[in-house]
Amino acid sequence: MKKLITMLMLTFITLSSHATLLSVDLDNTDYQVGDVLSADIVISDVGLDAVGFDKLVASFNTNFLFDNSLLAFDNVIFGDKLDVDPDPFFASFQDDSLVSAGNLFIQEIAQAFDFDLFAAQDGLNQFVLATVNFNVLQSGISSLNFADVAIGDEFGFSFIDVQTESANFTITNSVSVPEPSTFILLIAAMMILVRRRTI
Repeated sequence: MKKLITMLMLTFITLSSHATLLSVDLDNTDYQVGDVLSADIVISDVGLDAVGFDKLVASFNTNFLFDNSLLAFDNVIFGDKLDVDPDPFFASFQDDSLVSAGNLFIQEIAQAFDFDLFAAQDGLNQFVLATVNFNVLQSGISSLNFADVAIGDEFGFSFIDVQTESANFTITNSVSVPEPSTFILLIAAMMILVRRRTI
């Protein structure tokens, strides 16, 4: 009997200590100056609530940190799993703003009912919260990171255990090899032909 109780307690602790992961998923790892870098903010391993149902994500906010000498912020495109109310009057609240150089604040708060959130998120192991686009300015090696992450459920409670995962990338200068023009090649060929005739 003691073993059974111990096993049940360990199972409960394991389920309740399941960490939600917020990660950066890049469209590439190597970029050239002038490219557009797209970074998906992905939530995964959302886990179960205290009674064993899938947790629902109803809000999130974070500071998204980047090297502003290498990247210039362009825009944020929010995902489609929080803004799910069929009535456009109850669209989710979305905000993105540069707090300081290299520090982007991103926030979305769903206005939908929990059953609408459940219909959109049920059975998903992971989904994209937002996509951040940057213009690549110059060569270098850097990463995208999170700070001050907060994720809330449909009742307004914050997720207890949230882990984050950054993403590294490399930027190189595009080296273009100049191609000789067709006209120069034509002149060179004609000079060779003229030279052969005179010999």
